[in-house]
Amino acid sequence: MGAYNSKLVKAEVSLPAWLAIGAAAQLIVSWTAPAGYDMVPVAVVSCVLVLNLAMRSVGWLRSAYLKDAVLDRTTVLFPEDDGSRPETMGSKPVAVFWLGIRSNNPLGRLHPAYQKLNDYLDEMYANCEANRATNGFLGRSPDLVASDYSQNNTLHSVSY
Repeated sequence: MGAYNSKLVKAEVSLPAWLAIGAAAQLIVSWTAPAGYDMVPVAVVSCVLVLNLAMRSVGWLRSAYLKDAVLDRTTVLFPEDDGSRPETMGSKPVAVFWLGIRSNNPLGRLHPAYQKLNDYLDEMYANCEANRATNGFLGRSPDLVASDYSQNNTLHSVSY
């Protein structure tokens, strides 16, 4: 099974289904293995998960989500009507901010850097709303989560 297919299976199978599969496997091991060996699968899976988390946190394993990422790119220039690159920033009378956060860390939204960035965005929006008369801030959408999957670590907001 390829990497894409394994990620697709992970995304499409719900948490209760994974728990049922694991419980069935544990039950089979408990019936067939000698006494005392029934916790070996749990210990092996736990060790693999902890080692995987540690190696990704240290940087020894690269995240699959960063495979084709363009690192150190922080802004987007929207093309002109003819498709050319704009000469200056803000050449249009209205600016639209598409702000998104995606955490590729194994801890996901629980990583301290993710929370720090989220706090910066909250502070920026509070400043924009407090100074509407001078900066022309019109409003923003609520934070959008791109999907309903529990492993999704993405937030998105649109403001203008």
